[in-house]
Amino acid sequence: MYDPERRWLDRASCRTVHPERFFAPNGSQLDRAPAEITQKIWDDAKKICHHCPVLEQCRRDTRGEEYGVWGGLDEHERYQARKRLTRGAWKKWPEELQLQWGKHLARLRQGELTWHQIKLRTGLPVSVSEALIRRWEAHQAQQVGQVAEVVDLPLPEPPKILKDFPATPGQRHGWVRNNGLIADGWYAGHTEDGAWVRMQVFSGRGNVIKFFRAKDVRFYNPQPRWTVPYHGRPDADDVSEDAHVA
Repeated sequence: MYDPERRWLDRASCRTVHPERFFAPNGSQLDRAPAEITQKIWDDAKKICHHCPVLEQCRRDTRGEEYGVWGGLDEHERYQARKRLTRGAWKKWPEELQLQWGKHLARLRQGELTWHQIKLRTGLPVSVSEALIRRWEAHQAQQVGQVAEVVDLPLPEPPKILKDFPATPGQRHGWVRNNGLIADGWYAGHTEDGAWVRMQVFSGRGNVIKFFRAKDVRFYNPQPRWTVPYHGRPDADDVSEDAHVA
């Protein structure tokens, strides 16, 4: 279905190209048409992807990436693909594939991954993951001769353990909790209400600029504060991406 280890990375054309060529400097471009300069950066990056020997594997395994160009698709195109899944495109998958995904997603949840971590890893929106798990559980119940009762209830979110910030300063502006790890980041602005901080961090596959909740950032080298807009912030009206596109 996909390779969570991305073992094809060492054969990708981008391994010899500076990561900044794949990321636009203007923040999130998910639910709006990108600026002209952003689109040009993405189009230039896609030319590199076009001749990549692992283009299909990269496109398959990076649907959940929130930023940059992966597999010849930019972040707005991946967002649209996730919207199509939310609207029911997954129901056209063969039954065997739906059951395989349901089994795998159930194991990820049992491994105490959060829904957000699962979405980043698989590219499947939360509502789709929940539906696939329910379908697999119903199938399993039928296999053992039980009457399956499918109840549309969300699985409980496992407790999230926050890593402590290092006691010593780093080499940039502040420490950031990023996908379960602590990263050293450059400051790039606050939202007007101060709830979100925009930071540039190294994600393991290159530098990315993204917003983090203020509680997940600790400055050891405070910077002059300035305000930046955050379009599509997940806490706007308490509506998640999945609810927004349903």
